This record gives sequence, C-alpha cells and structure tokens, in this order.
Amino acid sequence: MTICDRKKEFARLYVENGGDGTQAAIEAGYSKRTAKNKQWELRQEPAVKEEIREQQIKLFTESSVKAQKTLVGLLDSKSETVRYNASRELLAQAGFSVAQEVKIEDSRSKKDLIATIKALLPNAGVEILEKEDDEKPRTTH
Repeated sequence: MTICDRKKEFARLYVENGGDGTQAAIEAGYSKRTAKNKQWELRQEPAVKEEIREQQIKLFTESSVKAQKTLVGLLDSKSETVRYNASRELLAQAGFSVAQEVKIEDSRSKKDLIATIKALLPNAGVEILEKEDDEKPRTTH
C-alpha cells in the first residue's frame, strides 16, 4: 500500500504522542478546524492503519533496545540492590530463572543436624573455631 507523506507523518505523530489523533493531524499540517474529523477519517483508512502499526512496532523496538541498554548500565550502579535487580531482570529476559528461597524441613534434632554439619564442614575446607561462652561461633575458609 502506498501512502502520502502527510499521512505517514500523521501516523508517526499519532504513535509518538500516545494516540492524540487531533493533535497529530494538526502537527501533520491538517487544518485545526477540521483536525478532529480528519484524524478519525485517517484512522479508518487501511493504509494509515498499517502505517500506525508499523510505527508502533518501530517505537517498541527502539524502546526495547533503550531499555536493555539501561539495564546493562545499571549493572555498574553503586547500589547493590540496583545491580542485583538489573541482573535478575537481564537473566530472566535471557530465559534464565533465579532460584527462589527453598525451605527444607528435617526431622532430625537440632543436635543431630549440628553434628552432621560439623562433620561435613572440613570436607568443604571450612574450619570451626571454638567460641567462648559469650561469643558467636566463627569459621574460616
């Protein structure tokens, strides 16, 4: 479908301004007096409808690229929270999911669990330092 330059301009302005047809018609060069009716007529034309769709796709594509660049830029933020959220979003968009918190229930007593953990820690290269009665336990790697 061919479309004249003024109608293309109307479609571009219509998409850019968020759908204000009257304002887009005026800015595209149509009379202020007839702009309200003209914008309605234009939006009924198949060629103009198609141009509006193409302009929307173009705007969406450009916005998506800008959004991606913004997210990548946020990876260097001073805020750990901002960096974390940007990372999560980029990974999600790439199809990777970030593990959610998992709660594991175990029927063993606290004493048995502590003994099991103490037995496993040396294999992980972690040494348990004994604590004084008023200190929290410390570990070294």
